[in-house]
Amino acid sequence: MALCLAAMLVSAQSYEVRTLTFEDADYRGSGNVVGGNDWSSLIDDAEYNGTLLYGDGKDTYMWYDEGNTELAWDGLQGVEFWSGGAAISNYYEADLSQADYTRQLSVPLAQSDNQFAVVFSFENMNGYPSWANCTPFYFSDGKARVIESVDVINTAYALNSLTNGDGFAPAATDESQFVVHFEGTHEDGTTSEVTFLLADGRNFVTDWTSVDLTPLGKVKSLRTYVTGSSDLEGDYGLNTPGYVALDNIKVRFELPQTVTVTMNAKSKLIKSLVNMATNETVEVGEPTSNKYTFDAFDGSYLLTATASDGSTVSGTIQIDIDAEHTAFTIYSAEVNVKNSGWTYGTDYSLDLKVTDKEGNVVNTTMGEYTSCSTATRTTSTSFLRPTAKQKATCPQATRAPSASTRPSVPRLRWATPTASRFLQGQPSPLAPRRLTS
Repeated sequence: MALCLAAMLVSAQSYEVRTLTFEDADYRGSGNVVGGNDWSSLIDDAEYNGTLLYGDGKDTYMWYDEGNTELAWDGLQGVEFWSGGAAISNYYEADLSQADYTRQLSVPLAQSDNQFAVVFSFENMNGYPSWANCTPFYFSDGKARVIESVDVINTAYALNSLTNGDGFAPAATDESQFVVHFEGTHEDGTTSEVTFLLADGRNFVTDWTSVDLTPLGKVKSLRTYVTGSSDLEGDYGLNTPGYVALDNIKVRFELPQTVTVTMNAKSKLIKSLVNMATNETVEVGEPTSNKYTFDAFDGSYLLTATASDGSTVSGTIQIDIDAEHTAFTIYSAEVNVKNSGWTYGTDYSLDLKVTDKEGNVVNTTMGEYTSCSTATRTTSTSFLRPTAKQKATCPQATRAPSASTRPSVPRLRWATPTASRFLQGQPSPLAPRRLTS
């Protein structure tokens, strides 16, 4: 019996968005490294050479958005902030003439009631080693997630340098570029990147601006750094202050889909449903009128089906669950190979190929059950439904379903299993036939 799967399409949002705002009202943690239950206690008492970022606090300074986005940063690890980091801040300075290195944690606004993070981290385009590197933010629970967006703005210190120049860097020209990079690391260790221009010529980002990070896909960590065009660099790399301010980091948390799988009389029960990435088994519960209803996260799963006895395996099929694929109907088709003295695997083989409408091969395996006291091989993947006239009766010679009686299965093509005589090169009793729905 060949088993093949068809999917019904259902649209639904399969995630919720959580936002790291750095605001005390949104703090969900059990306490931070300085003993506070808020974000504001992580703001240093001075923007430069303060206690937390340069004094004794540098040995333990770190943060964790516990109970919310689960983003964490491992901190300065004993080095001063001038070696790179991500400091919580609420400082602001609109007067750029005052915005030197002592105002390194300020945004260039006349007033700011919000809290944010200032990242000091840069790379040199001329290849000279950078001396300021902020280690990545990462998800503390080890999961990979989509970071939807982040708000960015130039810091007052960097904007002053870009606008007016300073003792180290020239002012930006019409050809200058000052770029923030967001580098995401995936579960397999590969990376992808999104960039955003903080300065495009003399056009500067002077207010909070949202950057779309969804092109990164699911990431386990996020590294942030800036670069500058060659006119903003010197012999030793970037001269423009390598800072950027971040706020409102939005993270998608997947929600389980409500999934339905409708079985059939031949393949009546789900023996198991296993996540192919994590090897975790999904609890599918008990069926109602051959229909299972359960919750599962997006992903690829291997479904093993059985007959009504719960032990005779009909085969397996891969089903892919996402927001548009949550309802599956399992169909069955049967092909018998019967000839006196033939042994499966010795005298003949059965092969089934199932493809979706795009021509992609659907993952299937064959099961086995006993019908009319004859062992019958079955394969499972979606389950093509047999009509009453399609089923061969014992001891009738085996035949493939005719085109006039084949089941109508949307989105699938089924290649009839073919049998071949292994011994003495004798011909197969089955004439291969391809069915196209």
